[in-house]
Amino acid sequence: MTPKPRNPSAARGAPQCGPCPTVRFQARFRPDCCLPTALAAAYPGLVVSVLGILPGSDGKVLHDIEVEGVIVNDITQRIDSFFPNVTPEVLEKGPGRTIYRVRVHPCALFELFQAHGLPPNFPIRHHGESTVFSVTAPRPAILRFYQALRKRASRLSIATVPSGYRPYGLRMLTPKQLEVYLFARASGYWDLPRQIRLKDMAFMLGVSISSLSELLATIEHKILQGEDHDGSS
Repeated sequence: MTPKPRNPSAARGAPQCGPCPTVRFQARFRPDCCLPTALAAAYPGLVVSVLGILPGSDGKVLHDIEVEGVIVNDITQRIDSFFPNVTPEVLEKGPGRTIYRVRVHPCALFELFQAHGLPPNFPIRHHGESTVFSVTAPRPAILRFYQALRKRASRLSIATVPSGYRPYGLRMLTPKQLEVYLFARASGYWDLPRQIRLKDMAFMLGVSISSLSELLATIEHKILQGEDHDGSS
């Protein structure tokens, strides 16, 4: 039975949800678990972004997928080698990027979204062995989703900012700086050892390496200032 799509306007008007945080996940799935992960794992120079998922027919769903980076000569043949009998439809093509629509069986991540009634925040980005996405939902729903996701992913990290109290350093960040901070933290940029290179993160965010380096330096400075402020209050 084809799943019934959620009604975004009804979801926005549900007062019982209360304040809903946005949690960013970075996960590692089996390279062959879905078409985007297969392409991203086979070609580390690519960023494969799922722009949308629509219910389809015959138990399959429609994926709109943007492929950025070093485009292989014949992506159609490559897709067929990973998933036979899947014929991609080109929706848009430009320098260094192509958007395809494919009809495939639901992947593990989509099945989790459906099972928990959670709409993902698109795009869902696949780069190398990493899948990065975010979900906005009440905390109990996110916790249940996280517990189920742990059983599907071989590696998983999350980042979130409480809707109530926020450390002074984070309150000093602009919305753009906060977005980059959450992305960098979820991607393991500040882990030891570091889990993502600066140039890869810049590519995924669509900014230059120098701009991102300067932005991260500003973020780190503000957070350190905030720690000094909190310690003196």
